[in-house]
Amino acid sequence: TTTSTYFLFSTKSHLSLERDQILLPSIALDSFLLFQKEMGGLSRLPKSNRSVAVFGLLVTVGVAIINIQMALNIVSTEPKSKAFVDLPLVPVRRNGKPVEVEVTPISLDTQSWLPPRKRQNKVILFGPHDRYNFGDLLFSKVLTHLLINKAGYNGDDILQGGVISINMSLYGGWDNILGPKVLQRMSRSDEVAGPYDIIYIGGESTGCNHDCATRALMTEEHRNQSKREKIFGCGYLIPKELLRNPGSTSSNYAVMNSLGGTPGGSCNVRADYVSFRDHKPLAPDSACMVREIFGNEIEKASKSVLKDLFGIGNAKEVPDYIAVQHKVNNEMKNAASLANSLDQVSQGAGNATIIFFAAGTVPNHDSLEAYKKVASFMRQPVMVCMTTNIWEVIGLISKASAVLSTSLHVRIMAFIYSRPRLTWCPHWSKHPKFIRIWDTHDSPQCIEYNQHMKTWDVLHKYYGKNPKITQETTKKAYEIITSEYMKSFEKFSSMLANGTIG
Repeated sequence: TTTSTYFLFSTKSHLSLERDQILLPSIALDSFLLFQKEMGGLSRLPKSNRSVAVFGLLVTVGVAIINIQMALNIVSTEPKSKAFVDLPLVPVRRNGKPVEVEVTPISLDTQSWLPPRKRQNKVILFGPHDRYNFGDLLFSKVLTHLLINKAGYNGDDILQGGVISINMSLYGGWDNILGPKVLQRMSRSDEVAGPYDIIYIGGESTGCNHDCATRALMTEEHRNQSKREKIFGCGYLIPKELLRNPGSTSSNYAVMNSLGGTPGGSCNVRADYVSFRDHKPLAPDSACMVREIFGNEIEKASKSVLKDLFGIGNAKEVPDYIAVQHKVNNEMKNAASLANSLDQVSQGAGNATIIFFAAGTVPNHDSLEAYKKVASFMRQPVMVCMTTNIWEVIGLISKASAVLSTSLHVRIMAFIYSRPRLTWCPHWSKHPKFIRIWDTHDSPQCIEYNQHMKTWDVLHKYYGKNPKITQETTKKAYEIITSEYMKSFEKFSSMLANGTIG
């Protein structure tokens, strides 16, 4: 009986500490060997003690059978890795110089087993996903999935936060985004899981005060709500201390998740883990993980949007098209001039259809009406895709013959789907930084807004059967960027879940 009890607790210990090494078969075998040995000595026991000994050995056999069954279950449910790489090192260029980057194979399948978190604090994903701006809606989708499937969180442990309470499900976002005052009240009153941790999910938060965040909201009603909800002078950076009760000694963590902008900008708060997408400490934009996590959803969305546009859901049967997005600015307001440039692109690409789409309809971003005006001047095939759902937009990008854009996150989506891509942007902006650090070294650089008439002159080098940039170079860069992001995520998620940097 004592022996059986030992193996029972030994099994439990190995389950909780060494699951990935699958030690249970070994334990089960040990149990049977011990049973065989003890049976040999059973005849030497007094008759009065034999019944007790037999009972104990039968318990040992039962434990051994359970061990084997548990081991088989674990082996059968162990997720297969989605590792992309065969080699540990892949050459890449950064700032024009070749460097070696170690690529760690990653698996993003739902984990059937994760150790319990040592810390029980809930976490707020706080950022600009409270308005329709393409990239901003993606950050919290990625983080929520990873926290649940890689860090042991439950859905109820994760709260979505913005400068207002709003339902963004119409755009593919969350239906339960909460404003700052609501979150502060919940965090301070939660005696079990408070004070809450906070992740600043992304975007150029260090350069956006509360007025900046308010102006970017979609309606006047939302802007008034934002003013009522204000608890701090920065829009999307709320100090973690404001989530604690005044005078409280309880601790919580703050994480900057691959923010844009400049460290130490006009808005700043103290964080326990810091990363920027184009400054040190460096980690890629979390939107780079979208294909890995949501590939199936995007494939379904692509069929839906293509059927709406062409009446055909199968991308192989859809005519070639070039997806085009641009923000409204002074350099690109001349609709006739831009139409002429895009006619040249369509003609050069074999009369491919130009399809306009919006990556954000907040003030000073994209305009569906502006697209219609440009389309009215065009002679070549043209459509305006009216969707404002992020998954349908990505689906459209994923099947395009090429992608032209002014949005950084449209560029990133074209990159992760290995589409020929060209970006209209100033040379000093965030786009060249992303291209230099994360995209392929032979990928097309930016064209200034007022040079859009040169679009086909550049794009044709990357288009067609023998492009200057190959699928293989894009694949390698993609492997690197996803691996690098997961390294960053594992560090800060370990801190949030267990209090230690992973």
